Amino acid sequence: MGCGRRRVCVFIWNRLRPMDPKAAGVFHVYYIKQMSVNGIYLGEAIFVKDTASLRKVEGGIDEPLPRVTSHELGHALGLPHRQDTTNLMASGTTGTWLNDAEIKVVRETARKLEWIGAPGHFVTNRTENPHLQAPKKRR
Repeated sequence: MGCGRRRVCVFIWNRLRPMDPKAAGVFHVYYIKQMSVNGIYLGEAIFVKDTASLRKVEGGIDEPLPRVTSHELGHALGLPHRQDTTNLMASGTTGTWLNDAEIKVVRETARKLEWIGAPGHFVTNRTENPHLQAPKKRR
């Protein structure tokens, strides 16, 4: 199953996503064999081409899957594309760095996500965070 255009990805997302119950407050990442782009963030889902191809830049990462996944998570956390090829948010490169302003945006966005928790506090059990509760059994 491929994902070439945004509406095709939305169709695939609507067919593949867990329906009962759909986890709230988390990012769903799907790795797709065929896609015309390396990755796409659609608000509720991230699609990453599992054969992503990147242009190498100095200091970049030589692992396409974590790099493209991180790039799309950057979009999910409020970051736009950048022209600087060594930046994580540059399209199609192996760049990995973020500047101080981008880090600030990501931190501010993450603080608004109820499943993240307060700085320095790690949610470790299901009673501290209802999103970690076991899914209900189907009858």
